[in-house]
Amino acid sequence: MQTFRCLCLVMGGADLLFTAKVPYEASKFVLKDLAKNYAKTAVRELNKRNASNAFDDWVWWIFRDLPFSHLVRIFDCFLVDGRKFLYRVALVLLKLFFKSNVNKEDSLKISDQMRHFFSEIPLSAEQLLRKSYKIRLTRAQVRKLEKKNEMYVKSLRHQSYDKNALKKSESCESLNIKVSRSFSGPILSVYDETDLKAERRRSFQSLTALPFTSSSSLLLDIAHWRQIYSWIPIRISLLIPKLLYSTMENGSSLQMMYSLIEGYEPTLIIVKTTQGFIIGGYCSADWAERKTFKNSMSYFGTGESFVFTLEPSAKKFAWQGIGKTNASNDTQYFQAGDNSKLTIGGGGGEALQLDENLTKGRSEKCSTFDNEPLVEDSDFVCSIVEVFGFNRDN
Repeated sequence: MQTFRCLCLVMGGADLLFTAKVPYEASKFVLKDLAKNYAKTAVRELNKRNASNAFDDWVWWIFRDLPFSHLVRIFDCFLVDGRKFLYRVALVLLKLFFKSNVNKEDSLKISDQMRHFFSEIPLSAEQLLRKSYKIRLTRAQVRKLEKKNEMYVKSLRHQSYDKNALKKSESCESLNIKVSRSFSGPILSVYDETDLKAERRRSFQSLTALPFTSSSSLLLDIAHWRQIYSWIPIRISLLIPKLLYSTMENGSSLQMMYSLIEGYEPTLIIVKTTQGFIIGGYCSADWAERKTFKNSMSYFGTGESFVFTLEPSAKKFAWQGIGKTNASNDTQYFQAGDNSKLTIGGGGGEALQLDENLTKGRSEKCSTFDNEPLVEDSDFVCSIVEVFGFNRDN
């Protein structure tokens, strides 16, 4: 019972064990990024051998391969310092392995060589801990890399899903797909982007299966919801929208809005302007996260965020870092807010910004989503603002 209780406490800590696949998959990219700074020789050697996949098993270097006496000491430090300490240990192990006389002609794979070396590590547990603590890492540094690489892993999943969704069916003639042959290679399918988008739109409009039949929105009808549900992540599309805030019911106050939507992740912000435009933003992170920064308008969020228009036409503007391992800093401005304004999308301009009274707004081109302004003129006046969260039931 005590062991079970301890495990539950460890798994409940956000900075301890990985409890989902995406963070675990992202962790190997985090270690790669750290190794480029702290174990450059190891990275060069792994690249020479085309063995960068050795990072895939990095957690097992510690929990499976090291002697038990070392693991006990490491686990004590891990409970105090969190995952940061595991990265430190992994970096030391990498450096030790490549400083040793590694036999490049050895028939064993590099991963097997590493496993054998770690099981007979030439350092005592005390020496390993000392070397690990000499590597200066901060929680903020690690968390930033984890967020970046989690976005990258999620973007790979979305890319994979999109590619699978576009596979040719047996009766693909109706899609008007053009086929060409490369000079000496296999047949390559070339999709006419305009035709394909139109076909996907038509196919989607014929679907009626939403996880709900009506909503309490004054702005969105079922057709709007169908469009939105075609854009949001699949796992969220299984949930039901819940109206958290409306200027018609709760008054026009940004602070009031924050108080009602904090604790929900993600949120969907919908704005209708006095000119009849319906625009909005899908915000992947809890707006309460804005309180964790010293600077009031610090950006946060992930690459699942996007902005969009619904009226007069529907268009989604997704994160520009999708599929890129090293997205530039000016494409990572997702969400920011304080008591005077709320912003979605930044870098060269704000994709969607609302003032403290939720009466005036602004929309500009921004580098995070590479969007065109969501309204005809950059400045607009709000008619109604609604914010939704997502629940498993009503």
